[in-house]
Amino acid sequence: MATIKIKNGSGAPAASDLVQGEPALDLTNKRLYTEDSGGNVIEIGTNPGVDVTFADNRKAVFGTGSDLQLFHDGSNSYVQDAGDGALILNTTNGGGVYVYSAGETMATFNSNGAVNLYYDNAAKLATASTGIDVTGTVTADGLTVNSGSTNTVATFQSTDRTVVIPLIDSDGSTQIRSIDGEFAIRTGGDGGSSANTVERMRIDSSGNVGIGTSLPAFGAISTGIEVEGTTAGIRLQGATTGALELYHNNGLSTIDSRTATGGSKLAFNTENTERMRIDSSGNVLVGKTSSNYTIAGAELRDHGTVGGTTTTQTPFFANRTTDDGALFEFYRGTGTVGSIQTFGGNLQISPATTFGVDAPTDIFLDSAGVTTFKTNGTENARIDASGNLLVGTTETDIGFTASGDGCMLAPEGTLQLARDSANELLYLNKLGGNDGDIIRLSTDGNEIGVLGVRANYIKIGNGDTQLLFNSGSDAITPEGLTANRDAAIDLGRTVSRFKDLYLSGGVRGTSTIDITIPETSGGAINLEFGNNTNTTRRTVQAYKDNFEPATADTGVISLGQAGNQWKNLYLSGGVVFGATSGNVSSKTLDDYEEGTFTGAVADASSGGNESSSTLNGTYVKVGAVVYVQFNVSNISTTGMTAGNDVFITGLPFASKSVSGTAKYTGTANLSVVTFEQTPFMQVNEGQTYVKILEVRSGAGNDAVVVSQLSSGASDIHGNLVYETA
Repeated sequence: MATIKIKNGSGAPAASDLVQGEPALDLTNKRLYTEDSGGNVIEIGTNPGVDVTFADNRKAVFGTGSDLQLFHDGSNSYVQDAGDGALILNTTNGGGVYVYSAGETMATFNSNGAVNLYYDNAAKLATASTGIDVTGTVTADGLTVNSGSTNTVATFQSTDRTVVIPLIDSDGSTQIRSIDGEFAIRTGGDGGSSANTVERMRIDSSGNVGIGTSLPAFGAISTGIEVEGTTAGIRLQGATTGALELYHNNGLSTIDSRTATGGSKLAFNTENTERMRIDSSGNVLVGKTSSNYTIAGAELRDHGTVGGTTTTQTPFFANRTTDDGALFEFYRGTGTVGSIQTFGGNLQISPATTFGVDAPTDIFLDSAGVTTFKTNGTENARIDASGNLLVGTTETDIGFTASGDGCMLAPEGTLQLARDSANELLYLNKLGGNDGDIIRLSTDGNEIGVLGVRANYIKIGNGDTQLLFNSGSDAITPEGLTANRDAAIDLGRTVSRFKDLYLSGGVRGTSTIDITIPETSGGAINLEFGNNTNTTRRTVQAYKDNFEPATADTGVISLGQAGNQWKNLYLSGGVVFGATSGNVSSKTLDDYEEGTFTGAVADASSGGNESSSTLNGTYVKVGAVVYVQFNVSNISTTGMTAGNDVFITGLPFASKSVSGTAKYTGTANLSVVTFEQTPFMQVNEGQTYVKILEVRSGAGNDAVVVSQLSSGASDIHGNLVYETA
């Protein structure tokens, strides 16, 4: 049970006088106190006319759930709704609600009137029957205006015909203006001021858009966009550095596509497909994206070249609908040099602007398929409807009709020339003094012959078979292009023969001559030399395998004579001496030769040790007999075996092998050698080496050994005759 304490005296009781939760009544001051859980004394009640005091953070609480709370936290005062429902400030006597601070009005809420918000004791925002009224400038991070069920979202109205909406940032001012029914945008205000703004764009009463001008005008165009200024223009900027600029500057109208680094292009698209571009080099490309004559499309290059490439269509066309005249005109500098024209439904090419029948020089292509070429008022050439090229004539087959001078070249390759004079029909001239071909002849692409020049002479032929007509030597000679064709070209052949050969100087050959004459029924070819009398005529008979004097002249015909000798006689079978019949091999000389050989001094016939000294030898072979001479000086015996016999190896021919033992000897001259008797050489049958021997007193023949030689000083000179196979 709680205890109520009565306090004597005035003022609040001390905390020591109270117990938590127990009330204390001050009868003098009519006040009620208690102690909270923290040991603080708080005043909990008062009588009318006396202030009720609560300590900081002590709340006056109303409602079952502590819904309404009034308190001071030591810094600020609060009216706090902590329960359900709304916090309502309500006056029932028709008065208003007012908010004041330090003597200044902050807000007023009037019954059946406006709600006013103040700044520095001045009203800035007031509600009205039509909405809100704002005094001064509205500054907002964002603004959303909802028209609700009406079309009008916002209305800006002025007392005169100009409405100005300034948009101010930290650096300047931008204005949106309505002036006499026209719309304008101004920029350039200084420091947030609108005083120095300049008009940048206007939409006039006709709908024209002017950028940089307040008076957009477009001549015959009723509406449009006009940009004015020294460098004024339109830039269309992408997300990257590329941009498209349209501007007029110093009398030059410009469309410019560029990047920060340059090298951009200007492209034109229809139906989402590129149709034309101007590349970074200034080339205009139609139907293509790169400058290349091999790609289909048209292009105009910046240096003046025009080109068109197509696979199925006509690259370029020009059309005069009714009258005759120029289709193309050509200039050099400022003067006309020629034109391509229509005349009477035909095509004409002529110099300058002269055309029609009066053109002195032209190319005329008529509708009948004839092309004529005229110079100095006279037709000099034409291509007829059949494709024949006619020069100096209008006729074909001039090579046969011979009606006048001219030339005809038919499309099938025929060339006809006609000239009614003694001059040549065809001139061919190779300039520069160079050798080479003038005319090449071929069949199905395969070359079969040439006509050319070499050293100012004419040559004719095929491959390595050619003739040179040499006026310098009054001769027709074989001419080889890739190889030496001397004595390799026939004049005629077995089935393609000349009939008669008429010569005034005879037949000559630089090495050999082969004259083939068909044999007679007897198998012989008779060559007769001398005059027509039988006493001085001599006959030589040529057979298949034999060449001999005629029977009547046997033994009287010489092959050369003392004062008129042959130089060389080349024979494959040998020379037969004194044989008249039967076996003549024993009387045949079938070999003769001279040569040198290099032998060696050795201590064995083969496989032994050789001296390092060089042996030089010569030989002469007549038939089967070999004559050998050799010399070796300063013989070194280093590496040779002292007791071994001395041999000379390396004979040019092996000795003949016969039944029994054949020995051939020769002389030997040895110097600085120890021996008893005269030395000699010996070669046995079938050998290619010589053994050095000496005659010893009472001992017969014995070999010379290596120890008998004086190393570095001994010489051997030898001569030997032996027979070889």
